[in-house]
This record gives sequence, structure tokens and C-alpha cells, in this order.
Amino acid sequence: MLYLIGLGLNEKGISLEGLEAVKKCEKVYLESYTAEIPYSKEDLEKEGYGEYRKLFEK
Repeated sequence: MLYLIGLGLNEKGISLEGLEAVKKCEKVYLESYTAEIPYSKEDLEKEGYGEYRKLFEK
């Protein structure tokens, strides 16, 4: 299953439904090529969203 989940304006902006989907996933990728991410990968991981892998980077 592939989920495309918007993270919102900050690391706590993800919807509950999106967070539930992330927690089910074996791998989570963070796309940061087309937009600047206003928070760090480490902040997301601290919030319990799993381990992120960067998909693309400038």
C-alpha cells in the first residue's frame, strides 16, 4: 500500500488518520526536493512518526 500524506505546517500538523497510516508503514520517505521542509527529520522522528528516509534532496 502506498500512502501520500501531507505533514502540515509543523511537525505536529499531520492528521490523526495520516499518523495512523505512517505507524502501519515499514518505510517512510520524506520528499524535500520540491519544497523546503520547515522542520527537521529528527523532530519528526521524536514525535513518533517512525524513521524517515529522504527521497530526494537538492
